[in-house]
Amino acid sequence: MDADGNSLSDVWQRKFGVGAISATADSDGDGYTNHQEFLFATDPMSSSSRPNMIINVPSAGLLNGSWHGEKGKIYVLQASGDLSTWLDQTQQVGEGKLYSPA
Repeated sequence: MDADGNSLSDVWQRKFGVGAISATADSDGDGYTNHQEFLFATDPMSSSSRPNMIINVPSAGLLNGSWHGEKGKIYVLQASGDLSTWLDQTQQVGEGKLYSPA
């Protein structure tokens, strides 16, 4: 539900005690927008609570990474050969642990 029309869940806003904040703003100055914080279920008002992704470049043309999966949140891994067209590869339900797709 998004009664205030700011593209952020009202439940998430209530959880962190924030009102009608802008999805594109970075309320806590941690380098992530409020929308990114919403997607990763982190606190938009705390710079120590931010999305945790580790990105690696093992060789030219390849990129891989890992992330902490928030319990119950659904993550869809996508791949692209040209960075224009993206295809879903796999789906994972977060269990509160680190994920590193092979």
